[in-house]
Amino acid sequence: MAPPTPLSVATNSINRLLKEESSYRTELATQQRRVEKLQAGGGGESDDDDDDGVGNMEFRLRQEASGKTSDGPEVEAAKDAVARAKASS
Repeated sequence: MAPPTPLSVATNSINRLLKEESSYRTELATQQRRVEKLQAGGGGESDDDDDDGVGNMEFRLRQEASGKTSDGPEVEAAKDAVARAKASS
């Protein structure tokens, strides 16, 4: 079997990076919906044994919000990687 050409390697890399960026965007949108749901007071699943529902909801809201902001750099890194890959092709 012949080794892959530089063009096919670059194309596969760009496709992988685009899929990764799409995955990050989907995850970010899902997380934003969860944060909005928590902010609206519809915490949803309550599988814990705490009686402190308000404190738990505040904690969950902080956790979800911090996760939402932590996805930003990954999306930006994926965009940068796609741009670099396109420029080098």
